[in-house]
Amino acid sequence: MTFGQIYGALKKGRWVGRSSKESERLSIMDGRILTSVRVDEKFVVYVNSDVMLTADDLLAEDWVVYN
Repeated sequence: MTFGQIYGALKKGRWVGRSSKESERLSIMDGRILTSVRVDEKFVVYVNSDVMLTADDLLAEDWVVYN
């Protein structure tokens, strides 16, 4: 997926992430950044937490939309 497609999905409130980092997902809802991380086989959602994206993350071709 292109960065534009991922950005469009985020603007619609969808969860996105890289398939190689399946335990980490991002979403934007009501102007808040949501991050989801798998902990002990459950997903924990953090609101307005720091999101660390590298240049490699932004250029990666393995981004997917989960919903």
